[in-house]
Amino acid sequence: NIVDKSDDAIISKKLDGTIMSWNKSAEKIFGYTNEEIVGKNILLLIPPELHYEEKMIIGKIKKGEGIPHFNTERLAKSGKRINVSVTISQIKDEEGIVIGASKISSDITEQIIARKKIEESELRLNILIQSSPYAIGLLQGKDLIISAANDAIINILGKGPDIIGKPYFELMPELADQGYSEVF
Repeated sequence: NIVDKSDDAIISKKLDGTIMSWNKSAEKIFGYTNEEIVGKNILLLIPPELHYEEKMIIGKIKKGEGIPHFNTERLAKSGKRINVSVTISQIKDEEGIVIGASKISSDITEQIIARKKIEESELRLNILIQSSPYAIGLLQGKDLIISAANDAIINILGKGPDIIGKPYFELMPELADQGYSEVF
């Protein structure tokens, strides 16, 4: 019941890559029904250029080594690429011999898309700041840390390009003494 109610895909496989179990979230994320995928090889879900990941995973599982949590891409039944966060654990038999692995995969596609949009937005902002002939600087937080500054503001401040990451009033203590820190 716990496995079926999970929002994450929970899959078990043999050491040869044969899928042994498949929960409802795996069906939702990857598009294959339990009947379609159980008994098939896990490589169906892995883009060809990433097949080396599976060889590495199986090699480490067979040696009894742990596999650190990682992010990667997988394939849905439709052929769509899905960004996933993967956690892998060994499956052992009654004698403690490793016979397979369980994989818990979370679909992180939306987070990856959101992160890319933020990075693109930050890049556009940085280009705007750097290309402006007007003096522009961005200050962040209570300590007014300089997070961006174009050449015009660097020249006005006369402190050099290494001002990024430093508190504004640490660089300009004379302004703090004149009451500007309260204004800011």
